[in-house]
This record gives sequence, C-alpha cells and structure tokens, in this order.
Amino acid sequence: MHRVALLALVIVTTGYSASAETWRSREGMCGEWRATWSAEQDNSGLWTGTIEHYHIGGPCTPPTGQRALSGLRATIVGEHFFAIRTVGQTVCSYYGLIADERVDGFELCDGISNKWTFALRFPAGTSALGPSDDEELADPREHELRRGPVEEWRRRAR
Repeated sequence: MHRVALLALVIVTTGYSASAETWRSREGMCGEWRATWSAEQDNSGLWTGTIEHYHIGGPCTPPTGQRALSGLRATIVGEHFFAIRTVGQTVCSYYGLIADERVDGFELCDGISNKWTFALRFPAGTSALGPSDDEELADPREHELRRGPVEEWRRRAR
C-alpha cells in the first residue's frame, strides 16, 4: 500500500514542471528604473514571482538609488504580454507586444497620472541577460511597439 501511495506521489509531482526565468527591464518616464523580474511559469501558463526595481536615473531625473520589491503575475497570449505588479495597495498594469526576445509597451499605476513606458528582455536561449547587456533598454521611449516572430513564446504560453 505504501508503495502504491509513493508511486502515485511520484507520478503527480513529476507531472508538475515549472519553468523559472529572469527577465530584465527598463521603465519609467525616461527609463529611470532598472528591474529584474524573477518569474516562474506554472502548467496553466501563468508567470508569478517578484520584480526588484532600482532607481538608476535617466535624462529626466537624477538617480536616487531607491529600491522596491513587487509581487508579479504575468501571461503571454500570442504576441501580447500582460502583467500586474503589486506593492502593498498599489497595483500597476503592463501591456506590450513581443518581438523576438523583447517586449515594448506601457505601464499604468494606481495613483500615478502619467503612463510609463517599459522595455523588457527575455533571456536569450537559457541564459539570463547580465547587467551590461541592457544598452538596448537604455530608454524604452526610443522603441516603437512592434510585432515580430513569437513562435517560441506562443509554444511556451500554451
């Protein structure tokens, strides 16, 4: 009886395969926030985890060094990226279009009247981007929303 229960437990836990990744982004009014997204995908395709923000400054504001940690929920539907981050009672919503390994879009937050832009990079292959690899993310306002091949992300979102 114990062997049957153990075998059933092994089969059930083997069927669950979460996928964890680290994503990098720049966001804000002028790309003044750098963020690391630590996300794990469950079998339903929902990504959950945390976003760690660091205020590095930009053309519109000097750096403050401020840090913030947010809860994360995200999903990918075709070439559309949707995410919500929460800090206490504040909720921010992200929407963007995926092109290759990048998302360009906008962010709306409770209590902030301005729409922010963001540029997010998924890891190339299986390796996460390092801090020196974000020169393309310097100012998300420089990139237009665009569409591109997203076959890998469509496959993973299913």
